[in-house]
Amino acid sequence: MFTYNVAPSFDNKIFAKTCSIIKSKIKDIKKEKLFVDVLDGTQIKTFETNRGKIKVYNDYDVGAVYVDSEFDSKRRCIILKIFVTIFSI
Repeated sequence: MFTYNVAPSFDNKIFAKTCSIIKSKIKDIKKEKLFVDVLDGTQIKTFETNRGKIKVYNDYDVGAVYVDSEFDSKRRCIILKIFVTIFSI
């Protein structure tokens, strides 16, 4: 499992941007699901690919946006793109 921290806060805008970038950069996405915790608003978006799953978390309890991936997401190129895009908002 590969974990990438994206932002040190619960942030809907950064979560949406992260999901958008992953969707545009990973070409073999077969399926995606969004889970929203009705109690605290935590969001988990799961992308299924031929190589494994990628989960993007907007976690209220942890207070962070982060990505868990079953494979190295193109050796962090995607994550670097996310950082550059998000922090230039």
